Amino acid sequence: MGTFRDEVVEHAGRIWPEGGDAELHVRPGGYHCVEIVAPEAEVSRRAPAARAEWMARNFARSR
Repeated sequence: MGTFRDEVVEHAGRIWPEGGDAELHVRPGGYHCVEIVAPEAEVSRRAPAARAEWMARNFARSR
């Protein structure tokens, strides 16, 4: 079990039924702030790209 995994899955599960928009990424080996704690890990190197893609999609659509 990852740190905060169950909590964030539950939180997203409350957002979606209400029509809210949430994107949830659960990665094996990943945990909260993994990119800070272990920046050299593969899971850490993928996280910023996923975040940047999400931001680009969501901010472009809000214009």
